Amino acid sequence: MHVRLFTAAVTAAALCACVSEADMSAIERAAASFHQHQAAGEHRANYDAADATFRAALPAADFERINEAIRNAEGCSDPVRDPMNYRSSATTSGNFVMVVYNRTCTGGPLVEQFTFKIVGGVPRLSGYYVSGMALFPSATGQPAAPPTQSAAPENKAPEEETPPPGNRT
Repeated sequence: MHVRLFTAAVTAAALCACVSEADMSAIERAAASFHQHQAAGEHRANYDAADATFRAALPAADFERINEAIRNAEGCSDPVRDPMNYRSSATTSGNFVMVVYNRTCTGGPLVEQFTFKIVGGVPRLSGYYVSGMALFPSATGQPAAPPTQSAAPENKAPEEETPPPGNRT
C-alpha cells in the first residue's frame, strides 16, 4: 500500500511540471534583461550570458542577425509573457523552463519562445525561437495565388502517333 502511495505521489509531482515562484521571477527578470539588451542592440551581452550549449549550437553572428531582424520589425508593442504557455522539465541535462512572449507589431504578430536552463537558481538561455509575420516586412500577408493553367506545364507523356489505316506495317 505504501509503495503505491509513494509511486502515485512521485508520479503526480513529475507530471505537475511546476515552476517555483522564485524560479519564475528569476526567469521573468532574465527575459526582461534580454529584451532590454535586444532593444539597445547589445546582442553580444545576451549571447555571452547564454548557456554554453546554446553558444555552441549558434554562431554569434547568426544570433545578432536574428536579433536585428526583431529590432527592425516595425511598430511592435512591448513583449508580454503568456502566463498560460510555459513548460518545465527535469532531465539528466538539468532543469529547463520554456516561456512564451508575444508582441503585436504593425506587420503582424511576433512570438518568442525562450528555454532557460536553471543552474544554481539562475536561469541561463539555452533555446530561443522566434516567429511571426512581423519578421517579413515585404510579405503581403496574403496566401500565394494558385498557378494558372497557362503557367503550370502539363506533365504527361507525349502521345504516340497512330499511322493512318492501310499504312500499318
